[in-house]
Amino acid sequence: MACQTALAVGAFILCLALWAGNGMVKIFAGANPELQQLAGAGLKLYATSFVLSGFNIIAAAYFTSVGAAGRAATVSILRSLVWVSLLLWILPGWLGNAGIWLTVPLTELLTFFMAYPWVRRSGAILRSGWEGEYSV
Repeated sequence: MACQTALAVGAFILCLALWAGNGMVKIFAGANPELQQLAGAGLKLYATSFVLSGFNIIAAAYFTSVGAAGRAATVSILRSLVWVSLLLWILPGWLGNAGIWLTVPLTELLTFFMAYPWVRRSGAILRSGWEGEYSV
């Protein structure tokens, strides 16, 4: 249920950014049209990260709660340090400013591809009546 809620909220925020992003940017960018254009385009790219970020946060919390500290730490470190650092090093050279804005969405996507199978597997273990310490 939490994952569906996180997905729905993330999708809502993405839609809001796509629909009203330019208006939100104008609030902060003032009368600077160059900044409005740059930030408006960037917000639309960055907002895609909200769709998966909730799942990744919930996955890390879930693994912490079931005693899988290694997996919880892996999810957290990947999304906050490893992928961000690597992608910030690579993407701007390939995509320019768009690469900077796309770093966080791609970080969330790569983390999701790793965390999702772990969550599915551990959910199947829990549904089968598993009891005891979770093994990583």
